[in-house]
Amino acid sequence: MQVIGIRIFLTQASWRSVKKLIRTVSAHSVYLTVDTANDPSHPYYDEKSANKDEPTWFMVDVKFVRKLKRLIPLKELQQYKESDLKDMVVVGKGRLSVQPVRKSEWDFIHTLESKDVEE
Repeated sequence: MQVIGIRIFLTQASWRSVKKLIRTVSAHSVYLTVDTANDPSHPYYDEKSANKDEPTWFMVDVKFVRKLKRLIPLKELQQYKESDLKDMVVVGKGRLSVQPVRKSEWDFIHTLESKDVEE
């Protein structure tokens, strides 16, 4: 799969914060291995990924594209799960992660950033 140049929504998420989309970035470069996953002395060592010929983990450098005009909470996206975002993976799963976004979903989410909402 070609990943260089793909567009990505970057999120703000922690156990204390509401999960929100905050900016868009694009994939700039890809590393075929993640060194920490292959280092037995590292806390993130993954024995299954130790075979460098068939890596399990990949690292992608991203390049800033732009901030969204406003934060878009996951709960807001979920309001469209029966319509414009009915097939979007993140809306059904209820969490933000690495998941595909179709062009129609990408475009629709960008229309939301100009929408007036009460905080």
